[in-house]
Amino acid sequence: MKSFKKVIKEINATFGILIVFDALLNSIIIFLLSFLVLSLFNFYPNYAFLPATIYLIAFILKKIIKNHLVDVEKNYINLDEKLRTAADNINKENPVVNELQSDIIKSMKYVHASSFINQRFTSYKILACIALSFTIVLLASFDVSINIDIANIAKKAPFSYKIGGKSQPGEGIGTETVVGTDANSDIYGAESVANLGNKKINIVLSPASYELNIRKVEDVQKKVFDEKAFPDEIFSIGAENNDELGKFNLKEQKIIKNYFLKGKK
Repeated sequence: MKSFKKVIKEINATFGILIVFDALLNSIIIFLLSFLVLSLFNFYPNYAFLPATIYLIAFILKKIIKNHLVDVEKNYINLDEKLRTAADNINKENPVVNELQSDIIKSMKYVHASSFINQRFTSYKILACIALSFTIVLLASFDVSINIDIANIAKKAPFSYKIGGKSQPGEGIGTETVVGTDANSDIYGAESVANLGNKKINIVLSPASYELNIRKVEDVQKKVFDEKAFPDEIFSIGAENNDELGKFNLKEQKIIKNYFLKGKK
């Protein structure tokens, strides 16, 4: 026959497992709910484990120190006060205590751990975990998020929500700022001067292109011009003489050109 001390250890161990199971289930719900809210507002979703961990530790510490013999007596009237009395006199050896402990050991055969589990609430919690997980995956697949300008909350600024990478306007009072709603609008603002070191560079962004590398700054390169590409002297001849000049060969045209140049001096 089992000793009464072993029965007490089994009771505490069984309640410990039930407490950890219930705490884990509640912590998972808290984690999923926190992760959903933080993801929806784009605010460090990985921090969702903090409230879940704090709840898990606090819940276990609160429940584990509880006297579980009272819970057994509440569910089984035939053990009311008997179990605690036998536990208080566990180290005593006398016929009365021995008889009481023997009677409790026989009655413990009819005690089931499932009687301490609220199956309805447990089912609801499991369904809540499934629903929250499905919602998180669904929102992540559609890239749904809510962007709130915290700096303008006091001014009753509206918020925008994003679906599939595109921002949509939210409802509120004030001017709505939604990125990507008007492709023809000037999203770059007024022209400005950018300072790089001691030099001032005017930068103009074209709405048709957004590619700009401000790190690539080079000095103006000097161009070398080929003097042979231009004529030595530039002169003009009246339109009335063009036809007559074409009658002479190149050597004669050069002589005529020198003649007119000397006449102008």
